[in-house]
Amino acid sequence: TTAEDYSSEVPTLSLSPFKLHHDEELQPPVSPLEEELQQAESPGRMRAVEDELAAKSLAVEELSRELEEIRAAFGAEGVQQLQDFEAALKQRDGIITQLTANLQQARMEKDEVMREFLQLTEQSQKLQLQFQQLQAGESLRSSSISSTAADLLQSRQQVLLYQQQLEQRDVQVRAHLMQLDERDGEVKGLQMQLDERDGEVKGLQMQLDERDAEVSSLQMQVDERDTEVKSLQEKLLQTKVSEQWSLERPLCAELLARLVTGRKGVKIVIFGLI
Repeated sequence: TTAEDYSSEVPTLSLSPFKLHHDEELQPPVSPLEEELQQAESPGRMRAVEDELAAKSLAVEELSRELEEIRAAFGAEGVQQLQDFEAALKQRDGIITQLTANLQQARMEKDEVMREFLQLTEQSQKLQLQFQQLQAGESLRSSSISSTAADLLQSRQQVLLYQQQLEQRDVQVRAHLMQLDERDGEVKGLQMQLDERDGEVKGLQMQLDERDAEVSSLQMQVDERDTEVKSLQEKLLQTKVSEQWSLERPLCAELLARLVTGRKGVKIVIFGLI
């Protein structure tokens, strides 16, 4: 809005009817408003106010353009950042889901391995007990006259069979332990990826906060300039009203003088008739 747009909004001053007294000579009234308007700013001051208002308007337009450019640049870049932010969040959610599934799977496998390990331990204890019993029986058989070489050989074969079974169980337990170590490594790798994604998300959030702060600062500057422009527009409007009243005052005085002169003539004619 410029100063010329307000020129059409200046209200036109209407002439108030003056009340005339019969037996005294009337003088043009001087109201406090007229005295204040007489002391208003000169045309040179009005031109200075208009120039200042135009400068403020240009400054506001420049700030508005700068704000729009920043909003436009931030719009394109902000959309990309928001898309990256959403993608990072989705990827993080996927990693968390995968990590949770892997942890559950690892716990299940660990529980299964522990159950098998306990079973193997129990079987190993039973085999050792049987082996001890066989050794005791073998000792008894060897000390017994009735023991035969066939029984001793059979007992030894059973002992070897039990030992082979124990070795196989040990190999299986070691394999399960290696699998658990591999699962732990995978879980640690996924946790590191999750931490990296969290850092990227925090960085994007900080950039968005900085852009919001810049936009808010520019908006505050634009609001301050708008307030200054409104104040200058009010001063300009008051100056124009003062000038218009100064132009219309002589017309009011002339009209008042005519009314006074006409009233005196009427009084003289009536007095002559009487």
